[in-house]
Amino acid sequence: MPSSIDSQWFKTCESHWGSVRAFNIFAVAEHAQHIQGAFSLHLLKRVIEDLPEQPLVRGLSHKTETELGVVWFELVGHTDKQDRMWLDLRIVTKASLVCQRCLAPFIFELDEKVTFHLVRRPSQVESDADDIDPDAPERLLGLGRFDLMSLIEDQVILGLPYVPKHDVCPGLKFEQTEPLAIEVDIPVKVSPFNVLKNLKKKP
Repeated sequence: MPSSIDSQWFKTCESHWGSVRAFNIFAVAEHAQHIQGAFSLHLLKRVIEDLPEQPLVRGLSHKTETELGVVWFELVGHTDKQDRMWLDLRIVTKASLVCQRCLAPFIFELDEKVTFHLVRRPSQVESDADDIDPDAPERLLGLGRFDLMSLIEDQVILGLPYVPKHDVCPGLKFEQTEPLAIEVDIPVKVSPFNVLKNLKKKP
């Protein structure tokens, strides 16, 4: 578990176990609603199709000790003084990946936090301001019945490494990070003008 989240956060999410139904996303923002939940990673079909085999978690009583195969999430809505609508989404999960450097399995911990600017019209999704400020929050087009599961799946896909690998592969005794310095004796070239200068100084 990420150290920044206490165990109560996970317990609250797990109390709403199961797939997430579509709902009115505008009401979440306008009424500052707070939604938490947890479900099996296997519900995200597009995620697991490109991963090695993941443990199938059918319910909380089947959780593994490593807590693999579970997705926890939190969605918080709010508005600002300009009546703009915002959504803060947090996703936490662990997945079993295969290192592409040593081909050994390892556990990747995903703790993704994203803020969305919720808009009503497709024309509002793209803006010239995004080219000026690439760090501006992503705009999200809301629908009458919003599919939160698809949004969570998109963010998990974006959060997983494209080329998974260990920071340091197990069993690797030495990892060279800088080129070795080799001392070489280089003869000093004597200038002929200095030789003449020394000869002139002799009596």
